[in-house]
Amino acid sequence: MAGNLDSIISGTGMETHNTLTFDASTGKVGTVTLFNVTGGLVGVKIYAFCSTTLTGTGTVAVGTATAATAIITTTTGTSLTALTNWWNASPAAATISSNVVEFNTSEPIILTVATNTITAGRISFTAIWKPISVNGYLETANLGGSASASLSPSASLSPSASLSPSASLSPSSSSSASLSPSASLSPSASLSPSASLSPSASSSASLSPSASVSPSPSL
Repeated sequence: MAGNLDSIISGTGMETHNTLTFDASTGKVGTVTLFNVTGGLVGVKIYAFCSTTLTGTGTVAVGTATAATAIITTTTGTSLTALTNWWNASPAAATISSNVVEFNTSEPIILTVATNTITAGRISFTAIWKPISVNGYLETANLGGSASASLSPSASLSPSASLSPSASLSPSSSSSASLSPSASLSPSASLSPSASLSPSASSSASLSPSASVSPSPSL
């Protein structure tokens, strides 16, 4: 949330996305949750873009449980054709941003399918939101894998990736190499008395009385 502080101050808000693909499950008469709202009140603007033409004889609307058509009014599904923006009952290729009004709510944002089913089509939703109450928060609802959020903790903050103790901090990895007593500090290697300090080796060579100090050759 801190990363979007400038957006909140400027009056635009944070940005969260979701995409709804209509099929036998999501296109049946009823409601589909697009965004969850928790902790209190948020102010939100919903921008909807139809990327694939809707088919079926049902109608669609966006709102909340107590105000089902308050954000985008009831619209005939087939009027949502590919590459159109949806903000009222007459979707078009372009829209004036001032036509998309802010809606204050503490309830989840839902899409309602009524009259009959929507059999196919796809709409992408962008929520521009900001907290009105101190703990107000909006997040993407799960639509079976089609949802995406720009601040997902499972991506950039996953402990199993960059912070995994079994990788960079594993004692069985880096510690066993540089600090292993059997390697650089092994007494049997660089400090072994049987090697560089062994009296039976170096003493018998440079200090051997039978060699350089022997009185028998020079005398």
